[in-house]
Amino acid sequence: MIKQMVVRVGRLTQRSAARRVLIPKVIRKICVFKIGAMGDVLMSTPMVHALRQRFPRARIDYWTGQAAAPVLRNNHDLNAVVAFPDETFLRKRMGMALVLARRIAAQRYDMMFVLDKHWSLGVFGRLCRIPVRIGFDREGEGFGNTHNVRYLPVRHEMDYYLDLAYLAGARKVVQPKLELPLAQQDAQFAQSFFKQHKLNPRKTIGIASGGAKNPGQDMAIRRWPLERFAAVAKALEGEGWQVLLLGRSPGDDFTAQPMLSAAPNAVSAIGAYALHQSAALMKLCRLVICNDSGPMHFAAAVGTPTVSVFGATDPNRKAPRGARHRWVWNPVDCVRAEVFAQYNKPHLINNILKVQPQHVLKAVHEVLKR
Repeated sequence: MIKQMVVRVGRLTQRSAARRVLIPKVIRKICVFKIGAMGDVLMSTPMVHALRQRFPRARIDYWTGQAAAPVLRNNHDLNAVVAFPDETFLRKRMGMALVLARRIAAQRYDMMFVLDKHWSLGVFGRLCRIPVRIGFDREGEGFGNTHNVRYLPVRHEMDYYLDLAYLAGARKVVQPKLELPLAQQDAQFAQSFFKQHKLNPRKTIGIASGGAKNPGQDMAIRRWPLERFAAVAKALEGEGWQVLLLGRSPGDDFTAQPMLSAAPNAVSAIGAYALHQSAALMKLCRLVICNDSGPMHFAAAVGTPTVSVFGATDPNRKAPRGARHRWVWNPVDCVRAEVFAQYNKPHLINNILKVQPQHVLKAVHEVLKR
C-alpha cells in the first residue's frame, strides 16, 4: 500500500512539475550527476557530447563518485569533473549528502541531469536547488525531477542517456561514440609494454577475466567462471595467438595464476596499471574477450573489437554496438531485474554458466574473420 501511494503521488507531482517548469532559452551552467559505476559513467559520455553540441558556451560539470571519476579524465566536452566520496550514497550517509547538495547548490546551475534512477536521487536533485532537473521515471520514481524520460523497455543505456539530452533540445545522435581520450604518454606506455614483452598487435588477444566490481557492488553473477576463460586462453594459444591478461579491479590479481597455468606463454598486465594505461593496452590488441563489465566498455571506447559474456544482464542494454563486436548470452527474462537492479533469482544467478568455452571461441573466430 505504501509503495502504491508513493507511485501515485510521484506521478501527480511529476505531471504538475512538467507543466510548471520550462527550459530557459539561455543555459549558462549545467550539472551532470551520477553516483558512480565506471561503465555506466562511460556510457553517458555520448550524452555529454550531445549537450556540448547543444550548449557550446555553457559550463558543463560532471559530479560523480571518486572511483568512477578517472573515466572522465581528458574529456574535452566537460569544464570540470568533481569527485565526491563513494560512501556518500552507497552507505547512505545523509550528512555527507546534505553537504554535497549545498556544494552543488552554491554553484547556481541552471540545469541538472540526474542519471541515477532511484527516487532518492531525484529528491537529492531538488535539494541542490537547480530549477530544471532532467532525469528518469521508473514506475513513478521520477517525482523529484521536473522533466522525465520513462525507464523500463529494453533499450541501450546510451540511448536512454541521450533521451535526457533530447529533452533539453539536443540533436539526434545517429551513431553514439564512447569518449575515453588517451594521453600521449598512455600510448607510449602501451607501445613500450608490447615491445618489452615481444607482443605483436596483429596477433595479440586481450582477456579480461575479472571486473564487474564497483564501490559497494560486487556482481559475481556477471563474471564467467575463471576456468572457462582459462580454457579459451589455452585454445587461442594453441592456435598461435599471443594472449595478454588484463584487469585492474580490486581482487583481479587472483585471476592471473590460473590463467598463466592454462596458457603459460601469456603475458600478464593484471592489477599493475592505471585505467588509461590498461585502455591503451587494449587499443593495441586485435580483440578483447571480457565479462559484462568496465573493461568491455573501455575496449569498445578505444576502438578494439570485443567478445563479451553475459549472464544475468541483457546485452541489448549494455553490450558494445557494431559489427566489430560480439556477445555471448543465453537469453533469459531479466527486464525487471535490470530495471530495479535485483538479480537474486536462481535463473539469473546461474544463467552465465550456460555459456561454454566453445561458444566464446566461435564468436572470437567470427570477429577475427572480419
